[in-house]
Amino acid sequence: EAFGRFALELNERRGSAELRCRLGFVFASYTHFSRTLTEVVGDLQRARRDGLESGDYNYLSFACSHQIIAMLSLGRPLPEVAAATDEALALMERTRVASSRAVLTVARQFVAALVGDTVAPHALSDAGFDEESFRERLRRDSLTFALRWYYVAKLQLGVLLGRADEALALLREVGPVIQAGYGFYFTTELPLFGALAAAAAAGRSVSVDEALRAWIDPFYDQLVEWSEFAPETYEHRARLVEAERARLRGDDERAGLAYDQALRLAVDNGFSWHAALAAELAGRYFTARGRVQIGQMLLRDASERYARWGAHPKAAQLRRDLPHVAAFEPTAAFVARSAQAELDLRSVLRASQAFAAELRFEDLIHTVMRIVVLTAGASRGVLVLQEPQGLAVVGEFAADDGARTQLALQPLEACPHVPAVPIRLAFRTAQIVTLDDPATAAALATDPVIAELRPRSLLCLPLALRGQRLGALYLENRVTAGAFTPARIETLNLLSSQIATSIEHARMVARLQEAREAAESASR
Repeated sequence: EAFGRFALELNERRGSAELRCRLGFVFASYTHFSRTLTEVVGDLQRARRDGLESGDYNYLSFACSHQIIAMLSLGRPLPEVAAATDEALALMERTRVASSRAVLTVARQFVAALVGDTVAPHALSDAGFDEESFRERLRRDSLTFALRWYYVAKLQLGVLLGRADEALALLREVGPVIQAGYGFYFTTELPLFGALAAAAAAGRSVSVDEALRAWIDPFYDQLVEWSEFAPETYEHRARLVEAERARLRGDDERAGLAYDQALRLAVDNGFSWHAALAAELAGRYFTARGRVQIGQMLLRDASERYARWGAHPKAAQLRRDLPHVAAFEPTAAFVARSAQAELDLRSVLRASQAFAAELRFEDLIHTVMRIVVLTAGASRGVLVLQEPQGLAVVGEFAADDGARTQLALQPLEACPHVPAVPIRLAFRTAQIVTLDDPATAAALATDPVIAELRPRSLLCLPLALRGQRLGALYLENRVTAGAFTPARIETLNLLSSQIATSIEHARMVARLQEAREAAESASR
């Protein structure tokens, strides 16, 4: 990059306008290994402008085709990419550079497939374009760059549409051809989509061991290496491949964390459709492991992202193939979704991983109370569980008391600072209880603790597992009215199943430990 910048600056000093486009294109072509892809798109736009001014039609054409590929990778809205591609193809009528026109044609048909305008979702053909004859022309005319880009686009479609066996067959056939051309940005899509194709086919058309050894592990190593120089462009890909790798190896803790990281990094660095893919794969993973609520949230998030990108057939496929996403329809509210919703999604994943990591009951209670109170924006939280003698307070966390958890096991009635009415109501009805719900307002008004403390916001969340009531989680905010927004309540509702599962698991571990200690004591 430093030498490239020196060349650009040197050319500016000499005032050589005719070289600006050529130098700018070459600089942009390889600096994706050290700069963000958004910056590269800007560099290509400048090279395109310089080519128009100087009449350098060859490098102007190259800049146009590379810019469209980068825009596609970033997940720019498909209507925007389609318009930019049509504009560039119109410009190719003047420049008459065959390779760039072929690259742009692939991009146009790729977008058409994504939005549902081709004869089939996985095909590039439409009423005015025949994919097979076009592919043969690329081979016949030795348009190698365009042919490699065509293969990458087909591999991406195969992965996106769940056609794992076809994608793997394509990877076997053309993977080495694309790898031989590593350097230009589009070729760096191969490690991500090649690894995902192999991971999806593992256990079906290829063994897990072969998938890992032949493709996933080498592709992962390549992405990690590139991530060291351009983390904004490649780290989310490395994390997503790492997640699939861990999934195949049965390392659930590592997989869950890597999916979370992949989604977060893809969002943060502007790769919107990679974020959709990460959310989809994470959702399928959690659903397959019985964590359906988290999986449902992620799959709905993926469907929304695909729809917002413009890939409505893919969003529809998710709703059709996965029953718990079927009721989801993208709305203006979802399209205008705030950054807080992104935070809530991450909160669910991170909290779930934290809960699952705790085996000791006391440690779990501390983790649950700290995460839930801070995530919900509460000033205090109380965890009440059903014990043999009845409902009992087992833990309390106050955000303004040094962020400490008080562990106890006291009957609910013996805790004068804990409101029993909303807790019993939530436990009995298995419904969320809030302070501003007219249906419960009269009952809450009879609670002496609420009357004394006068919290501005109140939320009581029932905890249950497989239909069995376990307890309730009480949250309050004494300063802010309306602190528990619908988005936060949804997040807490999703967390509740994981909390219940973790509590039951920790209790089981404790019982086993007690039984082991009793047996050891008896044997002495």
